[in-house]
Amino acid sequence: MALIFPRLAQNFIKNGYFPTDSVTLGRIYRLLAPASGQLRLLDPCCGEGAALADIVQGLKEGADDDARIESLGIEFDAERAWHAK
Repeated sequence: MALIFPRLAQNFIKNGYFPTDSVTLGRIYRLLAPASGQLRLLDPCCGEGAALADIVQGLKEGADDDARIESLGIEFDAERAWHAK
């Protein structure tokens, strides 16, 4: 009998790192279309920051020139945090 489920074991191996897939990113992007010219985004577990960067880039492309979009990311794993900066 295994002491831990395989999926949970993978979670421990990867330190809980599961990158956001493109379908989910598309759904998030549609929900975040800013009504005004300002938007601040916080990703509390940003990993390498790719998902947050993709969303910010998409919002900037569809926004007015005077739109202000600020992004903040938090990552506890030092190596992934370095990549996210």
